[in-house]
Amino acid sequence: MSARTNLWIVMFITLIGTIGIALPYPILSPLFLNSESAINQFMGLDPYWLLGIALATYPLGLLIGGEWLGRQSDRLGRKPVLLWSLLASVVAHGLCVWALLEESFVLFALTRLLTGILEGNISVARAIVTDLNDASTKTVAFSYVSSASYAGWFLGPFIGGYSADLGFHAPFVIAALLNLAAFVFVLTSLEESHQPAPASVSTQQVSSPFWRTPYLKTFVAIQFLLLLAVNIYYEFYPVYLVVQWQSSPQTLSHATMIATSAMMLCSLLFIPRWATKISKEILFAGGAILTGFSFIIFTLPTTENATLFTFLLSGFCISLYASISNAWFSDRFPQLQQGRLMGTLVANFCLANIVAALAGSWLASLSITLLLVLAGIAAIVSGLLLIIAFDYQTKQSLTHQTS
Repeated sequence: MSARTNLWIVMFITLIGTIGIALPYPILSPLFLNSESAINQFMGLDPYWLLGIALATYPLGLLIGGEWLGRQSDRLGRKPVLLWSLLASVVAHGLCVWALLEESFVLFALTRLLTGILEGNISVARAIVTDLNDASTKTVAFSYVSSASYAGWFLGPFIGGYSADLGFHAPFVIAALLNLAAFVFVLTSLEESHQPAPASVSTQQVSSPFWRTPYLKTFVAIQFLLLLAVNIYYEFYPVYLVVQWQSSPQTLSHATMIATSAMMLCSLLFIPRWATKISKEILFAGGAILTGFSFIIFTLPTTENATLFTFLLSGFCISLYASISNAWFSDRFPQLQQGRLMGTLVANFCLANIVAALAGSWLASLSITLLLVLAGIAAIVSGLLLIIAFDYQTKQSLTHQTS
């Protein structure tokens, strides 16, 4: 009973964290490119650069908070870390509201950074899933958690796009209330899934050569390339739609809702079945390659409605790899502290998000279409590199077994 309850709570925390990432996407492009707010006139800088900085601050916070909070949950337990980070997130979202009402770019960037640090607790939520001992149960659980993440990508832009009519600050009021609800949910329902080790053991584990684990750096690096491509797509398809079709915040929310609907269907209906018949390696690498082709296809239609239709394809393809990758890393590296491992994967996503926001802003000012095509190529290359790495790892394992 407690395992099922904990899974529901993990799904809810994942939902909240993903909403925090996705919520500003239909807001920020119109705010910085199509509005007369003082926030997009800071120091006379190019609005594209201000947009890039605004997009990068939240994942920078996640980069810091994801790895740190994951470690703290290994040391202190999952529940206490979740509780105080959720409560602090309520305050951080309130500060975001204040920054937007004051039209202060600096304050907005800093409060988004703080919010990202605190909502790095998504790594703690994922670590609870890794506390499950059965590999098959863990894979299905991660597919359900992925569906919660996609629901966040669905609801975040929906909330952001439609509540923007009440002001750009309105979505952040809603986010604060959701974090408060999550706090109450964790306080009253979550059972601790990880008993912290004694201080001496914990210190020894933390000082162990985490990054010397065979193949860990290789797969994290390949995943970074894939995540860089995906984050470019996530962050700049709104820019493409605004520049190409002058799309409204509502249209941007529709686009993301279409993609995330396909993601949720794939993770709930297909991944649990396929995971028992198809190897995780095939789903991981094949999903990456198909994702790359879907990004390139996105740039081909000549009408706004046709472009929106392509989100069905990209959503399905992204879900193929994303629903399986965390479970694959957990199963491949079971000897590592799972809180730290999940924190590392969150940090990897966030680092890719930051690089995508900053480098992508520069390329977008030159050619938004070229940027998205390059993202597609990067995803295809990452899938091919995964195939090579899987094959090499298998051959090395066979060599060690026969020697």
